[in-house]
Amino acid sequence: MRILLYESIPDITRSAFLVRLRKYLRGKGGNVFCLLDDRVYSRLQGGQGDYGIVNCSGPMTHNLVLGNRDTSYVYCPRDEDLKVITSGKRRAFYKKSLRKIKPDRIIVWNGLSSHHEDFMTVLNEVGFADKVFFMEMGWLPQKDYFCCDNLGVNARSSISQNDYSKSLSLERQVLLKQAISNYCKIIPAKKKKLILVPLQIESDSNIIHFSPYKTNQEFITMLEKWIPDGYEVIIRPHPLSVSKIPKWSRADFVLDCSHDLYQTLAVAQLVIGINSTVLIEAMAYGAKVMAFGKVFFSSLGGVSVSEDDRFEKVVGSDLNVDSLLYDLIFNRQISIHSMEGVERHLNWEHKCMPYHASEPFLNKYPLLKVFNGEIRFLAATVAKKLGFLK
Repeated sequence: MRILLYESIPDITRSAFLVRLRKYLRGKGGNVFCLLDDRVYSRLQGGQGDYGIVNCSGPMTHNLVLGNRDTSYVYCPRDEDLKVITSGKRRAFYKKSLRKIKPDRIIVWNGLSSHHEDFMTVLNEVGFADKVFFMEMGWLPQKDYFCCDNLGVNARSSISQNDYSKSLSLERQVLLKQAISNYCKIIPAKKKKLILVPLQIESDSNIIHFSPYKTNQEFITMLEKWIPDGYEVIIRPHPLSVSKIPKWSRADFVLDCSHDLYQTLAVAQLVIGINSTVLIEAMAYGAKVMAFGKVFFSSLGGVSVSEDDRFEKVVGSDLNVDSLLYDLIFNRQISIHSMEGVERHLNWEHKCMPYHASEPFLNKYPLLKVFNGEIRFLAATVAKKLGFLK
């Protein structure tokens, strides 16, 4: 099985995940290749051969540390003039790499961001689109799990096509109850007429592709008109965008950046969002949930709403979330730490076999060129900060 991992801009957390995934798939006998764009490199982590990858200006450290021992990393080099590589050159590089590797499975993280566009376009052009599997963060808790889907992520995932109207068997109800009990950090104690509104990062693919509101300000302005008087509304910014807080005029809308999220989830009777993961966590804490954008659980009756719906009618509707939560916890999410079972989600029927090193398929990045490129990049960065370059 030839497996290609593609990631355009991995951060430190994502990169550590990719390293673990690569190691796991190799242990299962997979011949694993990594396709990384020009601003990625590897570094030693912990000093004992535990490799991590972080954003940088080029693949220098990877070549210094791993270059003589591993040829399964492919880099999309930047132009000589330090400008961002053009879309045409990027796509040509992808085509060359795909035809050389001939992967049986291609793993893409998310796949909906603008920096994925060239790669996704090429996959269709060269006939590899049916080999793609998409990965994203899990749910309960998000930091410990990820999911894998052959259709896409968010509202494009296969989860969105499931029917969650059937009740769980008694055995599954017991398993779900125990799982939620282990997950919930605080015992729910609902406060009547308390609403939590979790905001999102406006550059998130969920907002860009699956939201009727492109800014948090638009969303809050709508909620001010839509939510009737008599409710206490807590606005909670995303932890990565606390510097961009929307404005409102209602006195019963309160900003909360300080309290633990789970303390608020435990007491909130209602959680209203666009399509945040917090909505799934809110279900686990027993809150009524409303989603104004498309969500991967839109097939769950009563969860998707619009400003044209009457607030009182939506609040009074029933919402049975047990089947959804059971599916997410027991069938969908995979441990980030162990990776156990990810091969099943890749539809990979295999026999365990010893790993054989990936064969070389591209020339290594020339070492002298790496050093020269790094020096020039750093010099250009300093010149730009000083105002000499635009």
